[in-house]
Amino acid sequence: MSSRNFSKGFLSLFLSLSISFWFLPRFSFSDGQAASEAPESERLKKMRPRALRQGEILSAEELRALQRKGTALLLFDARGRKPYEIAHIEGAVLPLSIDYYRDAELFKAGILSSQPDADRELAQAMRQYPKDTAIVTYCGRDCQASTVLVLKLKELGFTNVKAMKEGIEVWEERGYPVVSGSIR
Repeated sequence: MSSRNFSKGFLSLFLSLSISFWFLPRFSFSDGQAASEAPESERLKKMRPRALRQGEILSAEELRALQRKGTALLLFDARGRKPYEIAHIEGAVLPLSIDYYRDAELFKAGILSSQPDADRELAQAMRQYPKDTAIVTYCGRDCQASTVLVLKLKELGFTNVKAMKEGIEVWEERGYPVVSGSIR
């Protein structure tokens, strides 16, 4: 394996994990306890998203078949702006606004003093869609961001939401269409 391929793979894994951990702290404790007050093992258990049910998961092949049939669906890349710009499934969009991703980067750089609220932004972004919109989310291999996004969308009342069980890497390995470019 060349060092360039290793670096690209490592960067993709790092970004996928970063996005996953970004979503996880948004889960609150049911008893109102602050994160620093909960025992570590209890805190981790409560932050972990539940497993998706059978009807909430589809394979890369199933998603590709839906695309080929021309099925109307909203395809969300749950990985974040930078991985999206490097490569995303054809037709995919990011779930949050351009302003959100810009503000998140400014916060990470120390320019903004408060982190943008992803939950509020998602609720705002989703107001334009009917609750029965067919939505599919995906992220990277061994990433939980698409699972978390499915759960967040269900909390907002969306009823037809699924996650692709394999990551974009499997999609690419199968030769399915991937494009690069900036946020639409």
